[in-house]
Amino acid sequence: MSRDTAATQAVGHIQDLIRRGEVRAGEKLPSERELARILGVSRSTLREAIRALIVTNVLVSRHGDGTYVSSLEPDLLSAPLTLAFDTQPALAVHLFEARRILETACARLAARRVEDEELEKLEGLVGARNTDIEELIDSDLALHTAIAHATRNPILLALMGSIGKLALESRRATATLPGQAARTRRDHRAIVQALRRHDPDAAAEAMDAHLRGVERAFRRHEKGVTGNIARSPAT
Repeated sequence: MSRDTAATQAVGHIQDLIRRGEVRAGEKLPSERELARILGVSRSTLREAIRALIVTNVLVSRHGDGTYVSSLEPDLLSAPLTLAFDTQPALAVHLFEARRILETACARLAARRVEDEELEKLEGLVGARNTDIEELIDSDLALHTAIAHATRNPILLALMGSIGKLALESRRATATLPGQAARTRRDHRAIVQALRRHDPDAAAEAMDAHLRGVERAFRRHEKGVTGNIARSPAT
């Protein structure tokens, strides 16, 4: 067995320890010598596995104190994906595709489970006349998050947290486009009306239409930015 293969297996074993609750969030791992014995690997292989889990924020190294399991918060665990997105702008198209898949499913499920109190909150968000860009973004995030909460599914909510963080820059890019704020309010109103009727198909369709519109707006923004760069004089 190669060292890389052994390290990959060791990563899986450490993750299993965490899943079984043998080592919990915030707790310190056994010493390197002890953990290598438990996993049946060499200390050099164990170090490779620990490095891999530190990179993905599952583990945290505290100099002079040892290695700990991180808080395992969804935002923390999504950080490597955030870095990939920041360094590979071409992933934007895949992000919009992922949002359509995930958020239409959330809207469909929320239509079946949303409660009157949540509908009142959603309608309040739709009715808000925010003019400040940051307020618009906050309101948009709040509405999409509220729909995820209405699914009563903690996994979907965690996934939406990660997706929402990744989509923040595209929200900023499109919020300033002429007419986009009005289009977003109109789209949001259609989504909330479908939720009010407890109509899963209509809610999913309204969410899909909204996200496709946002993607088109984002593409126009990116095209404009690229065009401006292309027309800029060389320095």
